Amino acid sequence: MHSVAVLAAHGVIPFELSIPCEVFGRVRLPNADDEYDVRVCREAGEVRARGFGIRAPWTLGDLAGADTVVVPGIEDPTLPVPDAIVTALRAACANGARRVDLLRHVHPGGGGTARRQAGNHPLVCRRAAGEAVSCSDGGPRRAVR
Repeated sequence: MHSVAVLAAHGVIPFELSIPCEVFGRVRLPNADDEYDVRVCREAGEVRARGFGIRAPWTLGDLAGADTVVVPGIEDPTLPVPDAIVTALRAACANGARRVDLLRHVHPGGGGTARRQAGNHPLVCRRAAGEAVSCSDGGPRRAVR
């Protein structure tokens, strides 16, 4: 079974969080078994979303074992990406996970900078030196340092 991890970060846009859960969660094989194992992986014990909190049984550590990681947008894309999320996404990429970024994305340096490459909306990760790097560049997959 293909595993799909959906990142629930503070400020997640609830509609964008729900899309992969519905799209992948409703797919059935001819024998009526689920085709995808969908897991919402939380940044913290309770993730703040507009007007309510989200609790999920899986953590950032579970991103690393997923075949596909979905990154929904957040309300304020000018906020820096927490180090724990960067580490978890890098671990997932290093393990060969495919990443899907939905609509809005974040730039760890703040300032609302949006980077677009060949129609791809990469979540931009940060190196220790503060330089922005992408988990995928729209071309062949490459590891993030």
